Amino acid sequence: AAINLSLNSVLNIKNSIIENCNARRNGGVFYFNNWEGTLNITHTEFKNNSASNNGGIINISEENVLEEAFIEIDNSTFINNNANLGGIIYIGTITSKFDVTKNLKITDSEFINNNANSGEILFISQVDQAKEILNSSNFDNKKVDSHPCNLSWDKTKLVTHMSDKKIIMSGDSISNGLYAYILSDTNRIYNIIDESTVDSLSNVMFVNATILDKDGKFSNDAIIIGDRETFCWSGICSLNSVKIYGKPGDYVLQIYVISNGGFISMTSKNITVDVTIENCNRTYNKDNLNIGYETCYDPVCISCVHGKYIDSKKCDICTCESGWKGDMCNKRYEYKYSLTLRIIFEIICVISALFSVFLIYGIWTNKKESIIRKSNPTFLIITVVGSLINYSTVIFYHGNRNSVLCTFAMWVKFIGFAVLYGLSSNKEFTKCTISETTILLYGLTIAMLIWGVYLALETSNLPEQFNEAKSIGISTYVYAFAMIVTEVIDNITDLNPDFNFLLMILSMLIYTWTSIFTIVVPKVYAIYSEWFVIFDILKRNVHGTENMVSIGKSNVSNDNFIENIDNNNVGGLSVIGK
Repeated sequence: AAINLSLNSVLNIKNSIIENCNARRNGGVFYFNNWEGTLNITHTEFKNNSASNNGGIINISEENVLEEAFIEIDNSTFINNNANLGGIIYIGTITSKFDVTKNLKITDSEFINNNANSGEILFISQVDQAKEILNSSNFDNKKVDSHPCNLSWDKTKLVTHMSDKKIIMSGDSISNGLYAYILSDTNRIYNIIDESTVDSLSNVMFVNATILDKDGKFSNDAIIIGDRETFCWSGICSLNSVKIYGKPGDYVLQIYVISNGGFISMTSKNITVDVTIENCNRTYNKDNLNIGYETCYDPVCISCVHGKYIDSKKCDICTCESGWKGDMCNKRYEYKYSLTLRIIFEIICVISALFSVFLIYGIWTNKKESIIRKSNPTFLIITVVGSLINYSTVIFYHGNRNSVLCTFAMWVKFIGFAVLYGLSSNKEFTKCTISETTILLYGLTIAMLIWGVYLALETSNLPEQFNEAKSIGISTYVYAFAMIVTEVIDNITDLNPDFNFLLMILSMLIYTWTSIFTIVVPKVYAIYSEWFVIFDILKRNVHGTENMVSIGKSNVSNDNFIENIDNNNVGGLSVIGK
C-alpha cells in the first residue's frame, strides 16, 4: 500500500488527490500494522486505486487496527477504485476490540464507478452496519454487501429444514441430488468465489453431509457413502454422488459448514432434510459391498447391443437380432464372399495389365514414329500406367476391408483417375465413409470431368486429324457416367457385397478400357498394321486361295502376284513360294 500506519501514529490529509495506488494483496492505499492512532481525511479525491484481493482503499481485519483507533473521512470523493471484495473498504474478521460502527465514519462523500465482485463501496459483516458507517453519505444499498451469513436450501431466502421428505431404499442416492446455497444477510447468493476470483483453497467454503436418527442424534443404523464432503462454488454446494445405506426407518440428513473460507463465522451453518429408508422390494438385498449394510437392488445387465435378454432380471441369455451374433450380440455375421468371382476378375485384370505392358513397350520402342510423336509418347505411357493402377484395385474391392485397405483403395482409385485424365495432389482419407476430404476429392474429380465434357463438346466437329481430343472426350463421358452410378450405389445403398464388387470392377474396366482403346490402342495398331497385312498375305498364299488383297485400285491374286510386282502395283512385299 502507499501509506503505512502503525502504533499510535496520527495522519491528517486535506485537499489532496490520491490516485493510481496498488497493492498486490489487501488495502490499496492504507496499510495498518497494530495501529491505534487517528486518521482524518477531508476534501480529498481517491481515484483509480486498487488491491488484488480486498479493500481498494482500506482493509481492516484481525488485529491490524486496535481498539483506540479512529478513522474519519469527510467531504471526499471516491472514483473508479477496484478490489475483489470491497471496492473502497473491506472489513473482515476483527479479533481486536475495534468497533467499526463507532470508530469508522464516512460523511458527506460521493462514490462514483467503484468496482468489486461484491461490495463495490463496502464489504462488511452485516449490511445494516453500513448506515452507521456511511452516515449522511449518498450511497446505493446494492453496492454494500456482507460476509456469507446463512446456509440455506433456497437461493432466495433462508430455509434451514427442507419440507420435502426423501424416500429411498438402502443403497439409493437422493433423487435429483442435493443443493445448498450460501446467502448473505440480505439473502443475496454468495457467488463471488469461482475460478476467476479464488486465490487459494483458504478462500473456498466446504460442507459435509452426515446421517442422524429422527431425533437429530448420531446413528449407527445408517451411513452415507460417496463424496459427502464437497466445496461450494459460486454460492452453490452440490452433493450429487452420495448414497445412503441403512436399516429401514426414519432419519435426518444434515449438511453443515466445516470451513467458512476465512470469512466471518456464519449465523446459520446447518440445514436438514428428513429421509425414510423403506423395506426392500427389489430382486436382491444383501451386503455386496462389505460395508456392514445391505444394498437393495435389481441387477443391471451388461448391454445386449443388438438384441434383448429373455429374462432381464437374470441376465441369462441375450437373443440377437438378424445379422448379429456373440454373447452380447455385438458381432456381425461375416459375409462369405465368392472366391470364384474374385478369381475371374483377377484373371481379367491380369490379362488387361499384360496388354497394357505390351502397349507401353510398343509406344517406347516406336516413340520416334510420327504418329506417336504427334500424341507425345510420355502422355500415352502415363495414360497406360493409369490403367495399370486401376486394374490393381481388384485387390481392394473384395473381402473384408479395414480402414487401412479402404484408405489405400481410395488412393489407388483416384490416383488412377488422375493419371488417366490429369493430375491432382494433397488428398487424404482416414476411413471408409463420406468425409469432408472425400467430398473435396470428389469435387476435384468432378471439376476435371466437367472440363473433359467441355473439351469433348468443343472438339466434336473438328477434322479427323484431331480425333485424339475426341477420344479423350468419349473417355470422359464414360467415366463421368460410371463414377456417378457406382459412387451413389457404393455410398448410399446397402448392396450385396459380391454385387457391389461386380459393379465396381465392371465400372472400372469399362472406363479404363474405353480410355485405352480410344486413345492409345489406335496409335499402336497403326504402327503394327503393316505386320497384320503381311501375315494375312502369307496366310492366303500358304492355303492357295483365290482371295484377293486390295491395295489401292489394283487386285492381286496368287496367279498374277509376281507380274504385279514388276508393275509397281505392290511395293515392299515379298512372297515365299509361288
